[in-house]
Amino acid sequence: MEAMNSLPNSTQVLAATGFGTYGGKYKFLTSINMILHSVYFVLSLLAHLTRYMNLRKFCEFLFTTLVLPLCTLVTGLFWTVFAIDRELVYPSMMDLYIPNLMNH
Repeated sequence: MEAMNSLPNSTQVLAATGFGTYGGKYKFLTSINMILHSVYFVLSLLAHLTRYMNLRKFCEFLFTTLVLPLCTLVTGLFWTVFAIDRELVYPSMMDLYIPNLMNH
């Protein structure tokens, strides 16, 4: 029963992640990156299936100008800050919900 009391409540989790504040999850570059990747993959699939050349060119443009640079930036920033001070980007409290194996 004591293990249940040591788990953080939902208010503590929201405060640690910042989802309850201004901008919600869209203020995080990681969330914007995930949405951009999803849009890119759907457009690329459509371009591949329809063989529509303008859509394919747009997908190539989107990848080279937004998707790849943003992905590189997010990955580089996350792991650099994680190596310096883990608590800034991934609090230890989150290990109760997301195991270390899943954070790769």
